[in-house]
Amino acid sequence: MGMKSKKKSTAGIPKGSYCYGKLIRAQETYPFARTYERCPHQTMKKIAGVPVCWCKYLDKGGLPDNLEDKDFAKLVARFGGENETFDALPLSLLFDSVKECGVNEEYEEAK
Repeated sequence: MGMKSKKKSTAGIPKGSYCYGKLIRAQETYPFARTYERCPHQTMKKIAGVPVCWCKYLDKGGLPDNLEDKDFAKLVARFGGENETFDALPLSLLFDSVKECGVNEEYEEAK
């Protein structure tokens, strides 16, 4: 008897090309401090003690843009090589919150 796969919910995945959506709040005292609707699936996960960007919806991750050489070496050791590391962590734009799941990529019409 096979295991049933659980369908993952797309609820909360924002519309557009990014893992964040509508502006929820901008602070008056700090004009660049803003709070956005975030995708509930975007998170960080530790692999070999190294924090990597992670999408729970896809169950895949990507390397952060500020990864230090010593941490990259830990991941290479964990996955068995540089190519294997990139294969295991293929979401290369997730560090910048660029959506790679393809869900809700349509945009709302301007009114």
